[in-house]
Amino acid sequence: MPFHFKLEPVLTVRQNIEEQFQFRLAREQMILNGHKMRLVELETRRQEIIADFEELKKQPLTGARFGYFMDSIR
Repeated sequence: MPFHFKLEPVLTVRQNIEEQFQFRLAREQMILNGHKMRLVELETRRQEIIADFEELKKQPLTGARFGYFMDSIR
């Protein structure tokens, strides 16, 4: 009696592994998108601070306030 190996269980295992990796990838992509959105928000805020600083440079500026703006920009 010859032995017959069926590939169906192997296919099922591979499909399950692939699904797990797809879920993991989707989760990581969502995290990455969240970080990208946060980066855009921070860059926008930085540009706003720079614009405020440029306006304030037209007036006398205390050392403490100057330091605050330089720290905020960094």
